[in-house]
Amino acid sequence: MPIRYTLHDNRLTPDPNDRYARVRPARTVGLPDVARRIADSGSTLTRVDVESVLSSLQDAIAALLTEGANVNLPFANFGTRIQGTFADDEDQFDGSRHAVLPRVSAGAELRRALRAGVPVEKAASERPAPSLLHFTDVNTGERDGTLTPGGIGAITGSRLAFDADDRAQGVFFVGDGGETRAEVVAQNTPSKLMVQIPAGLAAGDYQIEVRSAFGEELRSGRLDATLTLT
Repeated sequence: MPIRYTLHDNRLTPDPNDRYARVRPARTVGLPDVARRIADSGSTLTRVDVESVLSSLQDAIAALLTEGANVNLPFANFGTRIQGTFADDEDQFDGSRHAVLPRVSAGAELRRALRAGVPVEKAASERPAPSLLHFTDVNTGERDGTLTPGGIGAITGSRLAFDADDRAQGVFFVGDGGETRAEVVAQNTPSKLMVQIPAGLAAGDYQIEVRSAFGEELRSGRLDATLTLT
């Protein structure tokens, strides 16, 4: 299956005609799906065995990062960064003002695989619907990565505005346990939404979805990135 994309107005340049491409994911998969793909490819290990190894790999990478190491693998490079401002040269790390965050980038083998003649297909233009570009966790400053329960999230994009009085419309956090609507909206404009992240969200991975009425039809748009609450 090719990588499908659509073109959208590029609001970051003064040219009114130029566009940027947005990949339309065919689906979202997790650790069990990856393990199943490995097992189905002819591995002598079962899916359960592969999933156990991959889970151990995650634990090993996390442990090495907590020891201050960089971890460079063929498919990805892992490191850490410190977020927050230090008052002067004498200032020290303070957990109330600073945070250690992961830093991940594509490895050489992954970049090589995606350059090796990957089939690409332009998809038909989409009907007008909410288009989500980025989600920023204001509490941590992390973009398209984390969620802070009870914190503030900023969504940028286009056609985002919705009728907050209509329960079918709004910002929804969609995870394995179902979906939760954001009840507090501080800013509701076509290009930016500011909402309170529901405090009761359970730890896990979430998709952000905005639903809005276009005429008599309810339409939705999702952020491409998966956000994680730990």
